[in-house]
Amino acid sequence: MPSEFFGKIFRFGVVGSSGVVVNAGVFRGLLWVGLDHRSMIAQAIAIEASIMSNYLLNARFTFRQRYTLAALWQFNMASAGGAGVQLGTYALLFHGYGLQKLLADLLAIPCGTAITFGASYFWVFGKRKSAGAEH
Repeated sequence: MPSEFFGKIFRFGVVGSSGVVVNAGVFRGLLWVGLDHRSMIAQAIAIEASIMSNYLLNARFTFRQRYTLAALWQFNMASAGGAGVQLGTYALLFHGYGLQKLLADLLAIPCGTAITFGASYFWVFGKRKSAGAEH
């Protein structure tokens, strides 16, 4: 059981790493196309893009389950807590401490990870049986 749990944490981390790339890429792209003066909006969009890619990868790779709209909705809600922490941390680091936008973004991302993993493990995927999933 512990090795299964730690395996999920590891896979969640791998997926999260890909989410960092998605988040930073979308954020940078939005700044480039003109949202530089609206970085909080760009940040919120980048967070949602990473949540969607993380759900798709976590459902299959981390928790070995099929995609469902219910689980997608739950994952989005579970991620909202983490996203709120991330967005608040970004605001504090960029607006409060004057860090560069992308650096503030990269430092803010891990702050919501623990919340998102816990909610994913216990709520989104924890109650669903993985027997119906493809292995």
